[in-house]
Amino acid sequence: MFSQLFTGDPVLIAVLEDRDRISRSQHGNDPAVGKVQTALMIWDPACLPQFGADGDYGDETAGAVARFKAEELGVAPGEIVDDVGPRTVERLDQIAAVDEGRAAAGCVMVASASATPDDLATVLATIDQVGGEIVLGLGVRAAVVGGSGLADVLAGFVGSVLSGVVTPSSPVLPADLDEEEVVLLQTWLATLAPSLLLDQADPGRPERTLEGLQSCVFEEETV
Repeated sequence: MFSQLFTGDPVLIAVLEDRDRISRSQHGNDPAVGKVQTALMIWDPACLPQFGADGDYGDETAGAVARFKAEELGVAPGEIVDDVGPRTVERLDQIAAVDEGRAAAGCVMVASASATPDDLATVLATIDQVGGEIVLGLGVRAAVVGGSGLADVLAGFVGSVLSGVVTPSSPVLPADLDEEEVVLLQTWLATLAPSLLLDQADPGRPERTLEGLQSCVFEEETV
């Protein structure tokens, strides 16, 4: 297991090792069901619209698992069984692990239009002090910042220095961005989508495309 979500769960380990399965009749209310549901909602946030991660392996969850097998694992329609087997656990574990890494990937700081060079120098010094770095330029007012816990540190600067701090888990963009800046920040957030990261890690995965990545270019002078 790679994800914190799945690691150590005895039922999921047994399923991964092909010694057990999860279905309506097997472990239907086990805590493992809620973990599977959580991972499915990382894969597609809209896949469990009625009940969400309620810990019950009912029709909605079975349907989401069947769709996952078809769309994510490439299982032929006539071969799909709507229970959780080893390949499903393996892929959902990878998706959850990618999402956990994504959450720690960093944030985007967006400078206020009225911020002075001295203001921004203070922000940059703070990033350096806490072990972070500017990892990608996104135009003249925004930059991706990498490092653990930096979103919380930079939140203290939101106001006269920064218009906002954007993270994968809180992707609310500042209201004062222009159209180009919005596109750049949305593209950055899209690059951290679990499906895209899995594409990059697994060339054999069903192909997906993402337009606009050419907009994410490094600019040394960017803040």
